[in-house]
Amino acid sequence: MNETHDGFRPSGCLRTAYALPPDLVASPSRKKRAPMSKWLLSLPVLCTIAVWLTPEQATPKGTWVASADAQTASVSGRVAQPTWKKLNPVWWFLNDDEPDPPDWQLPGKPYLIRQLSWYARNPLQNFGRYVIGVSDRNYTVVGTAPVYATNWSNVEPGGTGWKTSTIHLGWLRLPYVSYESEHILWYAGWQWSGFFGFKFNIKNSAVQLW
Repeated sequence: MNETHDGFRPSGCLRTAYALPPDLVASPSRKKRAPMSKWLLSLPVLCTIAVWLTPEQATPKGTWVASADAQTASVSGRVAQPTWKKLNPVWWFLNDDEPDPPDWQLPGKPYLIRQLSWYARNPLQNFGRYVIGVSDRNYTVVGTAPVYATNWSNVEPGGTGWKTSTIHLGWLRLPYVSYESEHILWYAGWQWSGFFGFKFNIKNSAVQLW
């Protein structure tokens, strides 16, 4: 027979312990996941704010010197982009070098439409130039003359054939290859400018892969 602390002796009373269902019990791991999910959701907002608050700065283009045979070119005077920018995924989608659409991009349309179409046409420009690309680094590039052209139609209208080059950046070797014919144009790798990209175009066709 049990007694309470105040001397009351229960009679015919049973104490029953009820267990909460497992889905209603907050486990330690669930308590940890909630703050983590909130932090992940707020990360894009913080990255966007960081981009807005960053003052606009002109990116030094550097000075190029090419060899007489146009098979080698070196660039100097470039300044590396800050690491914190390169780690910001929102910044990857922007275009620091050409933030505004050119005059030929949907002329006559409202500026907002032209701006959105410009970024849709050229996505991940900062990523291709400065994150995976090396457009903010000084190096030497060696390749098919003229090394400062990405494909043969840039040299002369109707030009076709293979074109290759390699960027020498310290111990790094960053390759580039392109091919152009009457019907297709494709390239992949690090262009002479340091921009990384790939492209596959069927000429005079609506089917394009950038």
